Amino acid sequence: MDRPTAPANPRESARGLGWALALQGLLEFGFVVVLSGMRPAPEVVGLTMVGYLLLVVVSCSAGAVWVRKCWRNAEALAPGSQPYRLGLTTAGWLIPVANLWMRWRILLGLWRTLGVSADPILVHLLCVVAPLSALGGLLPGDKSAPVVADIVLTVLFIQVVRRITARQSAVLDVPAKEDWEAAVEADRAKLSAK
Repeated sequence: MDRPTAPANPRESARGLGWALALQGLLEFGFVVVLSGMRPAPEVVGLTMVGYLLLVVVSCSAGAVWVRKCWRNAEALAPGSQPYRLGLTTAGWLIPVANLWMRWRILLGLWRTLGVSADPILVHLLCVVAPLSALGGLLPGDKSAPVVADIVLTVLFIQVVRRITARQSAVLDVPAKEDWEAAVEADRAKLSAK
């Protein structure tokens, strides 16, 4: 069953995703600055890489949770409006290479379904910068350009997530402090009464 009985609150997962992305960008930026100025010990490089990979895992996981909640809310508002089903949306969000195309479709579907007031130019820019960022990291040579692309990607991603989350909260009239279990129980009681 893909549709929930009560709206899902995407705020906490959006906040977690934003923090993970911001920390990931700061760590990457700091790492490049340190590498350009001095030769750090191999232990520092190793710990930094482990921290970066952990942040990548956290941001991917938080992103998957956020997109699942947003997908459920969008489908509750307009059934059949999303380009993929819930399982494929989650997989497309997480699977490398496939996510370069599928994230664009997923975010564009959420943006349009929820009627975000701005043109989806941020989503298009995000999906142009993402492959450039991924390819830049694979190319030999100066690593400052991929880092700049990653920072731009992080800023765009956070803005898109914030706008979609804010619009969902406004459309669904989500209060700041909501007892979601009580809302689900109230919906279940209404359904069982019918």
